[in-house]
Amino acid sequence: MKTPKANLPGILRIHDKARSLIATSSLALLLALPAGAATLSFTPDRDTALAGGTFAGDNFGTGELWAGNSTTGTPQRSILSFDVSGLDGLYSSIDSITLTLTLNLYDATLASLTNQVHAVAPANQGWVEGQATWNSRATSTSWAGSVGLGTAGTDYDSTLLSAVSITTGASAGTAYNFTFTGATVALTSLIDAWLVDNVDNAQANPGLLLLDPSAPHASWNRTIWYSDETATQASYKPTLSVNYSAIPEPSAALLGGLGLLALLRRRR
Repeated sequence: MKTPKANLPGILRIHDKARSLIATSSLALLLALPAGAATLSFTPDRDTALAGGTFAGDNFGTGELWAGNSTTGTPQRSILSFDVSGLDGLYSSIDSITLTLTLNLYDATLASLTNQVHAVAPANQGWVEGQATWNSRATSTSWAGSVGLGTAGTDYDSTLLSAVSITTGASAGTAYNFTFTGATVALTSLIDAWLVDNVDNAQANPGLLLLDPSAPHASWNRTIWYSDETATQASYKPTLSVNYSAIPEPSAALLGGLGLLALLRRRR
């Protein structure tokens, strides 16, 4: 039985209301979808120790990571970076970042040592693992501020990302978590900046600086950490774990609503 023409305007108005309701409900569903939490972990694409004094011109790119100083008072620091390209397009915010280092040796006479983590400044972005020394970030290229990345604000960001205390008797193979402080917006900005290097500029980001703020000490006091080159076991390699809020994907309910809306449009 055909619908009388006189009733078509009313039916169309009902369809219009249905379309409007579905569109509104679909938008509400989209806005209400929770951003799921997820984590990606990375091992370094570069890491190296740096040592001053008589070793200031030597590269230690294939060795372990150090923070502190040797018995001669020689200051020692380490730098490492992580390619975070895998995060591109996945997050709406970065909620937490943790650098995990595994102790190789507590090489010290003091009861405890503190290690700090700072972001290396963009001006030192071009350091090369097989060339970086206390004196220079690459062959014939000096650090932006001073030797050993010694100038806060120029060589590295003075904002402290994390600090951990290691005490005498600490066992080799013990993992220490350097959980970054700072608001979500600051952590997101850090990863955003690294992604500009890793993805947009197809180059390594500046990375992180590991230092002992009290070094050099009066005698041999340093921590030695396993690096990415460790042959002991893979789990000892440095790891950067990034917890993020994922960009939500459309739900089944939203997709169903949009499909019904499209069907109504075709029938109009």
